[in-house]
Amino acid sequence: MFLINVDMNINQENKIKKIVLEYLERGRPGWDVPHTLACVHWMKELLKNENGNSKILIPVMYFHDIGYIDLIERNKNLDLKENMNLKEEHMRIGSIIARKILNEVGGFNDDEIDRICYLVSIHDNYEKIVDSKDDEAQLVYEADGLGQIDRERVKPTYSKSDTEIFLRDFKNKRGVRFKTENGRRIYLTLLKKAEEYSED
Repeated sequence: MFLINVDMNINQENKIKKIVLEYLERGRPGWDVPHTLACVHWMKELLKNENGNSKILIPVMYFHDIGYIDLIERNKNLDLKENMNLKEEHMRIGSIIARKILNEVGGFNDDEIDRICYLVSIHDNYEKIVDSKDDEAQLVYEADGLGQIDRERVKPTYSKSDTEIFLRDFKNKRGVRFKTENGRRIYLTLLKKAEEYSED
């Protein structure tokens, strides 16, 4: 896939961030806001060494988990099993909300909006990401994963036992799917810290 690098306009980013954070405040308490901000941070880090269109990829990271807000009771933390059961639906709803917000914000053409919404709609479906051989989808997958185990920016909201199960599964299923050199290096550093955090 041929990638064109277009820098994300800071004014557009700030508009998206403001709207998205208002939505996420209604989502999973203690998780959706810090996790999303961590994912944006890690996407920016990955883009320092990887090809990708920041005008597409930064908004994807703001929107990627926005679909949870209509799936859960207000101020309810999900356990690990409940969260896994909502994966497909939150991606579908998130892409719908993303399209609505992007049209409100303006400055994105139809192809850019379609691309952002597509990446939101598959970001947790690794089979689709691998099958598509889509480097940008891989970056989204990696930035999301880094934002899940970044214990400096995001504290776990699962119980201690669910957090241990999550980390074990993450390492065995998601961690092995990191493909970029930079993403893999950051992943190994964050995983070590996450495991140390869980032992405390």
